[in-house]
Amino acid sequence: MTGQVRRSPDLAWVDSEDRVVLVRLDDLAAEPLVLSGSAAAVWAATDVPGTVEHLVERVAVAYDSPADVVRDEVAAFVETCVGLGILRAGDPPRRAPM
Repeated sequence: MTGQVRRSPDLAWVDSEDRVVLVRLDDLAAEPLVLSGSAAAVWAATDVPGTVEHLVERVAVAYDSPADVVRDEVAAFVETCVGLGILRAGDPPRRAPM
């Protein structure tokens, strides 16, 4: 996956100490999604848009683990989240000049 990974603007979320609850604002009939453990750590790493490799580095630091150990899990989770529409990947949308 290439480009910047960022949170979808169509979400609302609440963080707690051990989990994150996401609600899709574009589909209010959808069930909330609860992230915990490493999933919540990857979500936290997306607080600033970055490449998958940047996210890997952030999660590795959070878990005091080598990046090689978390890389596959982070990349797979990001791919799943992009498929669900809670994360977006690629170049950020361009803003019209003012």
